[in-house]
Amino acid sequence: MTFGIESYHFTESEVNKILKSLVYLVDTREKEAGHIVSAFEKKGLKWKYKALISGDYSVMVPKNEELGIFRDIYFDSKIVIERKNSLDELANNLGNKRVQFEHELFRTPACICLVVEDGSYEKVLNEEYNSLLTPKSYYRSLICMQAKYNLKIHFIPKKLAGFHIQQILECFVKESLNL
Repeated sequence: MTFGIESYHFTESEVNKILKSLVYLVDTREKEAGHIVSAFEKKGLKWKYKALISGDYSVMVPKNEELGIFRDIYFDSKIVIERKNSLDELANNLGNKRVQFEHELFRTPACICLVVEDGSYEKVLNEEYNSLLTPKSYYRSLICMQAKYNLKIHFIPKKLAGFHIQQILECFVKESLNL
């Protein structure tokens, strides 16, 4: 049996120290991550590139012997964020690249959050994307994938994507620490 950071009981002050020390992980294959990394840097957040098995973003808690954390703790097996820069990119993943996309979702043992920039269900239903997918097929694919893969879909303006990704990951770690 293995025990992770989640089995510790930290005070509120200790949790705040841990949250301030988080290092955000950006997959080495992630394209167009400049605005996300820039948002991290503007907030003074630490980040690094790391080859992730799946997803584009995750987080780690660095070693902190003062708090009894004797090695870096990676959360990429617990939570990943898959980012799509538009409804067009997502439609391509649901159409031409569906097998590859579903394979990535299937092999992810983590909580998966899909962050779609500048999209919405309304835009899907109004066919505000470039694809041969019908609005009904596109919409149903999203709903079915949520059920099949426990996928959480977040539509967010591009300018808020970095902030939103940071918030998802920070909240996940905080909740993992039993607060």
